Amino acid sequence: MNNFKSILLILMVALYSGSLWANDNADSTLLIQKGDQAYSEARYKQALKYYQHASSGAADKPALYIKIARCFQYTGVYKSALIVVDGILSTDSENINALLIKAEITEAQNDNEAALAIYQQLEVIEPDNNGVYQAIYHAVYQGQASVLRKMGRETDAKQALDKIKAWKIKS
Repeated sequence: MNNFKSILLILMVALYSGSLWANDNADSTLLIQKGDQAYSEARYKQALKYYQHASSGAADKPALYIKIARCFQYTGVYKSALIVVDGILSTDSENINALLIKAEITEAQNDNEAALAIYQQLEVIEPDNNGVYQAIYHAVYQGQASVLRKMGRETDAKQALDKIKAWKIKS
């Protein structure tokens, strides 16, 4: 009989713990949805609060951290955005979104050589699907052109923009 009570107690604790996790997960999902709504309305500080509160129970942490980094970026808190991005890159050195954010921030800080190097690094990474490929590489080549213009390399900037045109013709 004592074994039965012990097993029953363990099951009750396990069930209770599981329901707490489910609530945390559901709460995180709701917070992320609210954050996405605020983000879509350009209320980045509010979105950031929702995302940060959701981070402990989020199922897809890298995607959430990208959203957090974007919020920091769009509110001009570059240092925090770079900390988040570097954390992502420490586990996935080819995370396209994290590298793109890093390149954009580096460019905004007028470190054109470093920004160009990141854009060139992005150019050789192949994303998982064609839709991502189109969106990312458009941004990569636009970024490259912008940096190259700032560096006075107009011919190279034109070549980067020509890559966008060539890709559009291919697809």
